Amino acid sequence: MAPTSSSVASELLMPWPSAAASGVVGWRTTATASQRYHRPMSDTPFAEPYPEQRPPWGVPPPGWDGSSRPAPSTTPRSPGRWSLVAALALAVVSLGVGIVGWFHRQPHDKPSPAPSAPTFTSQQISDAKENVCAAHRIVRQAAVLNTNQANPVPGDPTGDLAVAANARLALYSGGDYLLRRLTAEPATPAELRDAVRSLANALQELAVNYLAGAPDSVVTPLRLALERDTRAVDPLCV
Repeated sequence: MAPTSSSVASELLMPWPSAAASGVVGWRTTATASQRYHRPMSDTPFAEPYPEQRPPWGVPPPGWDGSSRPAPSTTPRSPGRWSLVAALALAVVSLGVGIVGWFHRQPHDKPSPAPSAPTFTSQQISDAKENVCAAHRIVRQAAVLNTNQANPVPGDPTGDLAVAANARLALYSGGDYLLRRLTAEPATPAELRDAVRSLANALQELAVNYLAGAPDSVVTPLRLALERDTRAVDPLCV
């Protein structure tokens, strides 16, 4: 038979003996009533059927930058259609320019016309001839004077060396002087110019071989060539 509400109340509210003995009125809940109407709670905490997986405390969830918008994707975007078209067009243009430049024939350089020979008046030619012939005469005089000097102190080696040095200097410097005069006188007649140039080269070649101590087998032909060139110039300067 089920207990009534009055019986339950009488069981729940009963005087506590120890309290009555001390003069304090109190109430207690009997063990029988507590066990009958109150089940003990389990020590196992209640678990949700599908607990939500959360990150550790203080770590924001993935894709969250602190605002209401998710973080932008870092996946690189593929180039657009127009970028590919522009790159292809540039490659085609470059290839075309290279082909045209390869097969385009450059015009042949036309040889520049040879400069015409300068013309000189008869007076310029006469003055140039006179100046070159005067140079020839002074060079011949210096060569003859210094190549035929005798040692002022016979047997003195120093004197012999000085005489030889003067002769070589007269020959080489005479040839250089003649070449410079020809350059300074472009109106010199061609025949005289060629003869004087040959004489100047012969003078310098003989002087260098003297300085090198060449043997007579080399020096003698050079002296004969010098005499021949001198005789070729003499009649042109009359």
